[in-house]
Amino acid sequence: VITCLSYLGLSSCKKESSSSAGPASETLLNHLQNNYAFSLFNYALQKTGLDRQIGKDPLTLLVPDNDAFARDSVFGTGDLDKMDTAYLRKWMAYHILPGNILVGGVPQTANTPYSTISGGTLYFSRPVPGIHQTQKDFDHILHINGDTVNSPDITASDGGIQVLNRPLKYPDTTIQGYLSAH
Repeated sequence: VITCLSYLGLSSCKKESSSSAGPASETLLNHLQNNYAFSLFNYALQKTGLDRQIGKDPLTLLVPDNDAFARDSVFGTGDLDKMDTAYLRKWMAYHILPGNILVGGVPQTANTPYSTISGGTLYFSRPVPGIHQTQKDFDHILHINGDTVNSPDITASDGGIQVLNRPLKYPDTTIQGYLSAH
């Protein structure tokens, strides 16, 4: 009896992942605000005013979580505050796409172009199963500009979230930027 009660007690303490899909009635902004893992992205949206564009029309947010930002040496809000606000706004807008793009709606090809609200182009890729693989193995695999989506298809009432492994690199548009990067 004690073993059974212990099992029931432990199984009722299951903690949900911070990136699990929330109810479709939750908005994108509410989902960002209620998940600490997205606090840096949410802060950057607020700092740049992009948060005011969310909720008007369906959008897809490509959200690097806090661990993803840390992989690019952004460890806290102070690091975001050091960035030029105009650049930060372009960089964050590069992570926002019009419409609700779900993994299943992306063709199973390499480099399908999608436009961001910043006017930039991102390339989505989904693998095609090989000879000894099944389609089910690839139903939730998505790459954007070569980076992996860790948690696909988090749904909200006004769009969706794809959680990125790394923040997207904003493309160099000047000769000086290209030369310094290469």
